Amino acid sequence: MSTELKVGVFVFFIIIIFIVLSMKIGEINTNNRKDTYPISMIFPNIEGLKVGAPIEVAGIKVGSVKDISLNGDYSAVVHTAIYKDVKLPVDTIASLGTKGVVGDRFISLAPGKASEFIPKDGVLTNVEVPLSLDVLITQLGDIAQGLDAVVTDVRAGQGTVGKLVTDDELYTSLVDTINNLKTVTDKLNSNNSLTLLMSDDQL
Repeated sequence: MSTELKVGVFVFFIIIIFIVLSMKIGEINTNNRKDTYPISMIFPNIEGLKVGAPIEVAGIKVGSVKDISLNGDYSAVVHTAIYKDVKLPVDTIASLGTKGVVGDRFISLAPGKASEFIPKDGVLTNVEVPLSLDVLITQLGDIAQGLDAVVTDVRAGQGTVGKLVTDDELYTSLVDTINNLKTVTDKLNSNNSLTLLMSDDQL
């Protein structure tokens, strides 16, 4: 047998083995594939959600995102495939979650208690979207600016707190008032008598 023939036979067997393995893998995938039904979810903002993202109930995958489109009112329509054996009550709430350090988005479902279920091609509108990181940073910046303005006013002696901190006379007067109140309270506690309060010239 020539060398060329040997190489040809070897390549032929490799191709046969590759075809057989491909068929077996296809059968495994077919057996593992679950029947699904489509429903849509409408979010005001999907914040990085992508096609293929998992859909979970109590941390267990029950479907996946198949497509995402823009609605007429500029909201996001998420087209999903839900496992056929999972029935979702019509008052189910969908929320966006984040997994891992990378922050991969997924949809978490909290089934309600309604007796009716979302039908095939139905729409789920009860959604919750957490504040995005950009919004949180903006809010923290606004708070920091507000605190900076308060500190500036205090240093300048403006406002009640500013005057109290910078005006020695006002501070002394406030301390005297507090001491007088403490004196009255101590005497009432020790004598338990309203007569003493009315007859004491110092008070």
